[in-house]
Amino acid sequence: VPVAERGGPRLVAYSLHDGVRRWEAVLTTQEDASVYGSPVFWNGSVYIGTSGPNNDDSRARGSLVSLDEATGATRWQTFTVPPGHDGAAVWTTPAIDTASGRLYVGTGNNYHEPTTDTADAMLAIDASSGAILAKYTATPHDSFSTDNLTSGPDHDFGASPNLFDGPGGQQLVGEGQKSGVYWALDRATMAPVWHTT
Repeated sequence: VPVAERGGPRLVAYSLHDGVRRWEAVLTTQEDASVYGSPVFWNGSVYIGTSGPNNDDSRARGSLVSLDEATGATRWQTFTVPPGHDGAAVWTTPAIDTASGRLYVGTGNNYHEPTTDTADAMLAIDASSGAILAKYTATPHDSFSTDNLTSGPDHDFGASPNLFDGPGGQQLVGEGQKSGVYWALDRATMAPVWHTT
């Protein structure tokens, strides 16, 4: 269960059998960081994204966290932007391609300049190491926050990614963006295949 607490968002694990709390893990201690998506489980690990608060009033960096299913210990944490940048929140639940061992997440805008090419983007991440393997930036140079309202256009990827096959069997990952565009990308290369409004 994710617990949205600014500056200390947590994930709590409970026993399905009797409801006893098994462990609790803080996902990040960044000031004004939070959590909004749900976790996903695969192969002994739990994966969940971190974000800023709902109003984007933050300088926190988005991230994806891998936790040990049995203990809640952090296996890895991948920040979606380098130090000195902020935003690119992971608002939603990752999708897992179990055949390739890749996780797919969408990110939000940067909150402030300088912007990065991992904001308003779809990322492919190695489930074992947390390495960002490929990305597609749908809206470059997007920064938006309550103290940065003249920027924008605030085109986060706010929906969870979908994994599906195209008509010819091409493996695709799709996700909806706040711009109103749904993007379908090749899962291996993260190159756009089609998009629609």
